[in-house]
Amino acid sequence: MTQTRPRRRPLTHQEKLALQERKQRRREKMEESRELAKGPIDLTFCLLVMLLTAIGLVILLSASFPSAYYEKAPSRHNPLYYFEKQGVFAVLGTAVMLLVSKFNYQRLRGAGRALIYVSVIFLILVIIPHNPIAVTAKGATRWLKIGVQFQPSEIAKVAIITYFADSISRKKDKMRSFRYGVLPYAFILVVVAGLVAVEPHLSGAILILGAGAAMMLVGGINWVWVGTAAGAAVGMVYVALFVIGYNKSRVIYWLDPWADAADKGYQLSQSLITIGSGIYITFKRTEYDNIAFCDNFCTRIYISQYYNAAFRLKHLTGT
Repeated sequence: MTQTRPRRRPLTHQEKLALQERKQRRREKMEESRELAKGPIDLTFCLLVMLLTAIGLVILLSASFPSAYYEKAPSRHNPLYYFEKQGVFAVLGTAVMLLVSKFNYQRLRGAGRALIYVSVIFLILVIIPHNPIAVTAKGATRWLKIGVQFQPSEIAKVAIITYFADSISRKKDKMRSFRYGVLPYAFILVVVAGLVAVEPHLSGAILILGAGAAMMLVGGINWVWVGTAAGAAVGMVYVALFVIGYNKSRVIYWLDPWADAADKGYQLSQSLITIGSGIYITFKRTEYDNIAFCDNFCTRIYISQYYNAAFRLKHLTGT
């Protein structure tokens, strides 16, 4: 005997009007975003992005050409190897930026949930022991290589922002409740950030937690939950920094890099030497970007200010 499904209760007149209003607002938003996509590019913002990209490429070239010249692999003694490689990505990124600027971003609403699922699957693949497609470097397994090598944590960042923006905007009237405004988002953040932290990738986990928490706060969650989350965050930070051995050692040698300048404190000690002496650094990756900036620009600023002061002193004394 087949079981018949219960008939849905017919909508009242007020419910029909409310449904029509929501559909009308959604159509208006779609049309507004479509018109904005057809408009001109924000020239000032575009120039700032291009300027930052150009400065980054110059810093990369200056910081990497000595090691690229002496390396046999992968640069094959080509001093422009890293610059050319990053330049290709910069051109591709600029093209994608211009293409996406003409895209109706409201259509990304449906992609948030799918991106969450995809990022969680990729993050699980990263931490599976002896996974042949997972790539380990410098003691951390953060990459997957499926034809191309990429970091699933980067997909997770986009997924969190896209899904939270869509979901929070849909139920903004319920954001002050724990059930709808805190619990589902906190669960997603704990799962995604936890998988990223296991890699280990503490900075990526902090960025994901921070971005999600900021969007929840802007979305209108109750300040009681904000205070509770802040207390929990302090506890998590303490555990992450002073209980987990990997991060504990980073804090210890951040406070005193000279205690083990040849191993654990090598990164910070070399950074301090670079800033102080102006010589090039021996290993140019990730956290060394700011040091490379100091190496390339701060020394020139100091020299220019020295000659400026000398010129002003000569002018004042008449010598």
